Amino acid sequence: GARDEDVLHWLQDTECIFDQVQLQSSNKYLAIQSYLGDAPFKWFRFNKSNIPDWSSFKIAIVQAYQPSLNSTLFKVKQQPA
Repeated sequence: GARDEDVLHWLQDTECIFDQVQLQSSNKYLAIQSYLGDAPFKWFRFNKSNIPDWSSFKIAIVQAYQPSLNSTLFKVKQQPA
């Protein structure tokens, strides 16, 4: 996804596409490499030995790319009422 894209939104969209084409979890894990941008792909390659399956990937990528609490709170404060 894009650098500023929300990882949870990206993951939800990607999983929706995978479900529409009826990919099994093991195939989702293999296919995801084609959907990663440059930095996330490098992150995945570096951490692949600790990410054995699709479920582990979802947890790990959210932990690695979730917005910090401070930036999330800042965005909430910036939104007009």
